[in-house]
Amino acid sequence: MSAGGLLIGNAGTADASVSVTLTMQSLSDGAPWWFTSMAVDSQDHVHLCFSDGTDIHYANDASGAMTSQTLEGAHGAGVDCYLAVDGQGGAHLSFTDVTDRDLHYATNAAGSWSYEIVDSSGDVGRDSRIAVDDEGVAHIAYIGSGLKYAEGSGGEWSVQTIDAEGEDVHAMVLDSRGRVYILYSDGANHRYATRTDGGWSLETVVDRSLIPGGAMVVDAQDHVHFALVNANYELLYANESTGFWNAQRVATSVRADSPRIAGDPNGRAHIIYTDGRRSSLMYSTNLDGSWSGHTIEPQDGGRSVYSGAIVVDSHGAAHALYLKGLPSSTDLVVRYAALTPEIQTVPGAPQDLTAVPGNGRADLSWSAPVSDGGSPITGYLLYWREGTEGDYSSVFVDGTTYLRTDLVAGREYYCRVAAVNGEGVGASTSAIMITVEGVPPHPSAPRDLKATYADGKVVLTWSPPIYGENITGYGVYRGTTSSVEFFVTVNGTVWEDRDLKGGTTYYYTVNAENDSGSGDLSDTVNVTVPSSFFDDAAAFLGSTGGVVMMAGLAVAIIGTVWYTMGRRRAR
Repeated sequence: MSAGGLLIGNAGTADASVSVTLTMQSLSDGAPWWFTSMAVDSQDHVHLCFSDGTDIHYANDASGAMTSQTLEGAHGAGVDCYLAVDGQGGAHLSFTDVTDRDLHYATNAAGSWSYEIVDSSGDVGRDSRIAVDDEGVAHIAYIGSGLKYAEGSGGEWSVQTIDAEGEDVHAMVLDSRGRVYILYSDGANHRYATRTDGGWSLETVVDRSLIPGGAMVVDAQDHVHFALVNANYELLYANESTGFWNAQRVATSVRADSPRIAGDPNGRAHIIYTDGRRSSLMYSTNLDGSWSGHTIEPQDGGRSVYSGAIVVDSHGAAHALYLKGLPSSTDLVVRYAALTPEIQTVPGAPQDLTAVPGNGRADLSWSAPVSDGGSPITGYLLYWREGTEGDYSSVFVDGTTYLRTDLVAGREYYCRVAAVNGEGVGASTSAIMITVEGVPPHPSAPRDLKATYADGKVVLTWSPPIYGENITGYGVYRGTTSSVEFFVTVNGTVWEDRDLKGGTTYYYTVNAENDSGSGDLSDTVNVTVPSSFFDDAAAFLGSTGGVVMMAGLAVAIIGTVWYTMGRRRAR
């Protein structure tokens, strides 16, 4: 990809969140500055090195607590220390001697610390990065008259210059086949060096003005992950599946600086970085499929925070190494944090929903879901529906039992239940049917009542009720407010109302009748009769034909009123 070819997109979202359990401790006394590095071995023991330019310190937690020692020897003092561990848990360090400016290597793989000079050809060793392959061979990338690379074991080192223009090393990693990847910069661009069987392949990836800095890691599946900060101080992330510099925005609300990245066994990324004022240390992960941000160390009394290193063990726990204090004094200390990220989602479906029907009632019970989603369950939503059609209503229940007491004998009810936690409502159970014993006392409400106005009349239509056999008719209720009164009994599910006044809103509801009595009322609907129809009718009275027609209309109206009054009865 040519320089400047950076494509940035937004990360996806997920119906989950990540919580972080955090423990922290200080590992050093105050100093003006520290160089830090960290690694984790196959037994999930964390190894650290840190140096203030006077002494190099090494620490691990193999004993159950993080303990440190000061390295001794002729070249025990150095800067730019970097650490790797081999498959047996041996530590391997690269650093630059503060006096001779040579590149040095130290290891305790044999039990005690031993030291070697790797490259003494001038001022070398700055920005060193070290990794150890499965054969115990150490690989070191560093700066010294350009980007240089050394590999060796047991005192024999092969040294070569990869790019004479190289100025800074950002990362070096090995994949499972021992292939070397180096992310570095020359004066103008960020570059990518890969060693294959045919030698070194160099690629210019992006202008340094677009990406001031970044970090790289290879996960257990040999996928390369990148953490980047662009010229707008947005924190970006890229991996091989999206294309090398096709990056996602991770954090845009802070001026991100000094990102460090690690990958977990499932291929998810974990990034630490500081805000632009170096006042807080931040942590972001895409563990749940979207990016979530967390503050590890907030600003404290004006002290600055500096990002150092992050690793992830085989259980997915992250370990961060960083600095905090005032660099202008001897107050700067090395800090270590262990972070346990956990995905929180909505709960799973409850189990064993059962119902015992009784006289107009049903006793329901269920069990908690297998998974609470990582967040405590706060209650349950119990969904109810009468019959096989229509929408469910719901009621919130604190526990795992519920008594419903307003059920009608002979009718069928369907219910299901879902658990609720801080992330939301989880999946519900399958619906179960409850049949209340007995004969229904009356029909249920008619359904889908609709009212439309056209050509001087209101037409009502509805569907029969779900429950109620041998329907003998339907009662129509009408009013000019929502307080309707019985108006007429009709057969069928269609009725026309012609007894109307212009500019009036009419409200309607209907119920069904059978031998058990009058049923439940439907929902109420309303329709407004326009004034214009009746204005036209009044103008029509001026013609002879209009008088004749209106006389006929009067008879029809009288007939309708007579029919209405004849059918009216008390309720």
